[in-house]
Amino acid sequence: MNDELPIEVEIRDGVGYVWNFKDVLRLRTEYRILGSFLGCGALYPRDEAGIPLLLNSQEIQVLKEEKILRLIEVGVLSQVPGSSIVQAAVRHRESNYKKQIQIFKVERKGETNPCSRR
Repeated sequence: MNDELPIEVEIRDGVGYVWNFKDVLRLRTEYRILGSFLGCGALYPRDEAGIPLLLNSQEIQVLKEEKILRLIEVGVLSQVPGSSIVQAAVRHRESNYKKQIQIFKVERKGETNPCSRR
């Protein structure tokens, strides 16, 4: 079963982040490790917290001692990204922005239609 696999914790500047929601649930239910959510929910960003889950040094130490997690060190970029990577990132950001606008329009239309029938 996948629950037996170690939980991957990304270490960046001495801080641990858990990006897999199943791992977050496992930490909270099986090991009673709460951590702190840093992200926001996709649908209601102002109302709900989301991944990544931030683990403090004490939580990481306990999990390391119990051999529950696998640490993944993330280094800083050693080189400036090439122009093709920068262009791909810009295209990706623009594409996501356009998708968000479409989703917002649909949601907004659903919110305003009931009001206009009065």
